[in-house]
Amino acid sequence: MAGRGHGRGLLLLAILLVVFPSALSELHNIIIVSRMADEVALKCRIRILGETIFFKDFYLKPGVLDEQIFTPTKRPFFIECYYGYKGNYASKVRIFDVVWPDASDCRVDRGGCLYEIKDAVLYKTTRAHGKRVVGDLPIEQCKRFLGIATKCWQRRHRYRLLGEKIDYWEFFWAQ
Repeated sequence: MAGRGHGRGLLLLAILLVVFPSALSELHNIIIVSRMADEVALKCRIRILGETIFFKDFYLKPGVLDEQIFTPTKRPFFIECYYGYKGNYASKVRIFDVVWPDASDCRVDRGGCLYEIKDAVLYKTTRAHGKRVVGDLPIEQCKRFLGIATKCWQRRHRYRLLGEKIDYWEFFWAQ
């Protein structure tokens, strides 16, 4: 099932291949899909040498793919996101870093990287290395009385927790 940006990304890729065939080896592609029950928000920024540059805000509806094509420029170059899901928020959730051993697997000519969010766990799949766990995303479970949360606790994590837990206002004003 194609997401909102999936068709545009393929059109851009086709145009670039015709005009600049050698550019394919520099293009990278991140595809993200959520398998969570409700919408997941990822507000992603590129970090280059202390600078922050807008990358993309992903608002992921369950089962719908979204993607972004990019070219890493300088080192260090990484992409971090603010994560939001049902009142749970985190910053510094890193989804790409040029120094990772499998960073070049995200190149378009190698199939790109598919990120999947399922049961509050972030997975990364590449053609060369298959599926692996990136880490857990924060999620609270709550007891409710008449629709009001009366007691909440952090869900037990099976994997390393990604990012740093933040509150709603930090997420809302995130740059």
